[in-house]
Amino acid sequence: MTAFKWRVMVGLHIIQFAALVLPVFAQALPPLQSRIGKSDPKKYQGILDAKDWKNPQLIVRPAGIEVI
Repeated sequence: MTAFKWRVMVGLHIIQFAALVLPVFAQALPPLQSRIGKSDPKKYQGILDAKDWKNPQLIVRPAGIEVI
């Protein structure tokens, strides 16, 4: 068996495995909406400037994404 055929065969097996296994994991997790807690206005109603915000911020740059 040539190296190309071997790679194709391994790739197809990986795709088949992912197609069978990934839906099972997706069903095992509860929906995202039920995993996110309710908002608490007392925590953010006094914030007037973004520097006071306690959640992480994502900055998208040409070289990548920065999390602050």
